[in-house]
Amino acid sequence: MGNKKKPTFCETCGIECEQRCANCGKVNYCSRECQKANWRRHKRLCGPFQIRKSPGKGMGLFAIKDLKEGDLVIREKPILYCEGGNAKIIKDRSAFKNVYNELPRSTKTKILALSGGEGTHTIFTNKEWETACKIYLCNSIVANSYHDSGLYEIISRVNHSCAPNAEWSYTSKGSETKEVRAIKRISKDEEIVANYIVESGRFALTKQRKILLHLKFGFVCKCRLCKSNHSTNDALRLQLQKLSNETRSLEKAFLHRAAQVAMEKCQILENCDDLSQELPTAYLDLYEVLIRMKILGVTNLLDCDRIEYFRSKAWSMIERNKLAQSKDAFNKRMENLEDFQFQCQSHF
Repeated sequence: MGNKKKPTFCETCGIECEQRCANCGKVNYCSRECQKANWRRHKRLCGPFQIRKSPGKGMGLFAIKDLKEGDLVIREKPILYCEGGNAKIIKDRSAFKNVYNELPRSTKTKILALSGGEGTHTIFTNKEWETACKIYLCNSIVANSYHDSGLYEIISRVNHSCAPNAEWSYTSKGSETKEVRAIKRISKDEEIVANYIVESGRFALTKQRKILLHLKFGFVCKCRLCKSNHSTNDALRLQLQKLSNETRSLEKAFLHRAAQVAMEKCQILENCDDLSQELPTAYLDLYEVLIRMKILGVTNLLDCDRIEYFRSKAWSMIERNKLAQSKDAFNKRMENLEDFQFQCQSHF
């Protein structure tokens, strides 16, 4: 005799029903009216993820279904936003204290529930703001071109990995609202992880990444890359560091060599899944060098169609991941190239 199916109940009115939220499948509703009535409460958790314990990390986000590149995980406004960012708080913590003390208790509870609170969300003391400040500094995300920072109830629970499968970005609605999207295929029950040091730690070696993460966020990274025999990965990253530095140093005076180096960097990244998120930038680096050569009349072995291929390849990858900041960065680089071409034409 088979096991009897456990009954499920409407999240709004409580009557027994089987229909689930079509987007996340986490809750049940008996009717569209009940779903609408509960939307304001449910929307912050309505996504293809579940929050649960992550071994050695506290809580984390896990996929409840297979996700493809570009799929939205969550879009969220901050529960606390700081103009001037973490640098301002570190310089003057009393500024954080004043803002924190004015927050409603419901918001304070959400902040203290995040990693770094050591359970103090259940014990409020006179120095509660100091715990909250520590939590903010460890869990906040940069905003407004790194000038500000924000703390998020759900997104701040996304754990770090040096081999990320997701990335956060601001949205077209502004830099305060953040969204998390998959940057590669994520399997059901796989943890959704992002790279906390995507800018400052680009191509950094294992030891460098661990030091940086410990200094900025207070934890020792134990992700797949950092736990494994990382000598091969480090050798690859060291090579990419050298190629990146060489491209920048050569692109103004030695364009032929700069193009060769940029091409080599693209070829390496095309065969490195752990760093595939760096490919669009690498393609644009190569495209920019080749276009500068074309504008300046420097001979190269690639025809116009082949040059355009790298711009098209970068844009197709950026379109797939659907991140607003990647699209803006692409458009900015195209504008800079147009300005460069105009300046060159003005001198002739």
